[in-house]
Amino acid sequence: MTERTCVCCNRKRAKDEMLRVSSELEPDVECMAPGRGFYVCPNAKCIDRLDSGKTSIRRSLRIKTIDNIKLLLLKKKLTDTIYSRLCPVRVMNV
Repeated sequence: MTERTCVCCNRKRAKDEMLRVSSELEPDVECMAPGRGFYVCPNAKCIDRLDSGKTSIRRSLRIKTIDNIKLLLLKKKLTDTIYSRLCPVRVMNV
């Protein structure tokens, strides 16, 4: 199994246990977005620490600056992604 490292806590986990973020700072649920990206552990602690991991994120994406507003939106989207994985919506046939 392929391992990836979280940009916040540097913990190594299996690729399918991590959340991938694309170079546009968007969650990449299918891990299919082209280009560079980084991985984050699927827990609130690591998502909250994204602000302190800016250097690692910049290094991973090979960019010079990160927009704070995009980073805040990313944190919200990642939290929503985790919630949707834990509580999938069930469609009932009526």
